Amino acid sequence: MRKVHWFAIGYTLLLALPCALMAMSVLIYLTDYTVGLGGLMTGFINWNRLAVEGANRWPELAGMVVGQLVILGIILIVRYDRRRADESLIEPPAMTDARPDRSALDHKSPPR
Repeated sequence: MRKVHWFAIGYTLLLALPCALMAMSVLIYLTDYTVGLGGLMTGFINWNRLAVEGANRWPELAGMVVGQLVILGIILIVRYDRRRADESLIEPPAMTDARPDRSALDHKSPPR
């Protein structure tokens, strides 16, 4: 069991360390060149066209948000109804200390 435990830790570190190093290097790069990237974006993005396109597309975004809220509401309603249905079921009879008849199982094994 210990071998599997250490293997899992080693495998996790083997995957996590390169990803963490890559994320830190991207963060360092972006921190160093943020001003240059901002100037580059303002140079080739036409903000007026972007605003017009966003104004034309906002109903799609609103529809997606409303659809997700409807799905979430349906899930919550079904979960609430299922819980109420489980509570309304007839409770099973209480368990007693009586044990089942095991005489059919009490046989002697043949000698070896």
